Amino acid sequence: MGLDITLLAVDWAHLRAIPADSRTAWLEDAAWPDDQWPPHEEYQSGWTWPEGPGEQHWARYAFTMSSYKPHFWAGRRWDDVRDAAHPELRVALDTYLLALVWEGPDGDVRHDGPVFPGDPRDPEPLAVCRPADLPAVAEAWERAAPLLDTLRAPYAEHAEDPHGWIRDFDQFAAFVREWSVPVEEAARRGWGLIGLR
Repeated sequence: MGLDITLLAVDWAHLRAIPADSRTAWLEDAAWPDDQWPPHEEYQSGWTWPEGPGEQHWARYAFTMSSYKPHFWAGRRWDDVRDAAHPELRVALDTYLLALVWEGPDGDVRHDGPVFPGDPRDPEPLAVCRPADLPAVAEAWERAAPLLDTLRAPYAEHAEDPHGWIRDFDQFAAFVREWSVPVEEAARRGWGLIGLR
């Protein structure tokens, strides 16, 4: 069985107010509530917002593909094509993808750093993007979006792989556009993003 990602947009102030020994359980309940978890055949992408009173501190975003593999491979495909990208697009997508899925040009950037550094009960997420960082990530996407189609020909030449994840430019573009949905919503609210495994 593969690794899945469940993405939460979270009100950081509310999360910090939860006692340290209860935070991981709170995140897990938000990500996988017993009364809402759909069987695989009923999986639907997009937002799930809590309905109970006093629960408006988080939302769950389900990607079109719940597997973590396309997230990993999108970063690898960006490695393959970034040197051939339009310079403005390269700078913008570097910022955008570095905050979310890309390990950087030297492969040394981690996205699974703790939600709360030093807390032994940290949930060990796949991705963390704090509220203070999200406005710059959203702004990078705003700069990248109108230039994204300039990557089509370079992607076909340098990154296309008919046998893997994120096989062609259209899949890559759809993937980076889909990440913009939770990025923009969380940034608008002043929240952070946490991707749980």
